Amino acid sequence: MGSTCWRATGIFSSTGCERSNCRLAPRTEPLKAYLITTGAAFALIFAAHVARISAEGVHLVKEPIFLGTSLLSLAVGIWAWRLLRRMPRA
Repeated sequence: MGSTCWRATGIFSSTGCERSNCRLAPRTEPLKAYLITTGAAFALIFAAHVARISAEGVHLVKEPIFLGTSLLSLAVGIWAWRLLRRMPRA
C-alpha cells in the first residue's frame, strides 16, 4: 500500500505494489553498482600513483600532496570494497 516498487515493465510506481505485475524494488542493486565503480576507480588511481613512483622514483613520496592523494585513494577504494562485501548477496 503506497510502497515504492518497480513494475514488470521497469516503470517506477508508488502505488499498487500488491498487484501481481509488480515486484518490490531491489534497493541494493544501484548501491552495489556504485560501490563497484567507486572501488575500481579509486583502486586505479592508486595503481597509477604506484606506477608513477616506479617510473619517476621514490622522491614523489616526499611530496605531501602526492602522498596524501595516494593514501586517500587507497583508503576510499578499500572502504568501498569492504562495504560491498558486507552487502547481502542477491
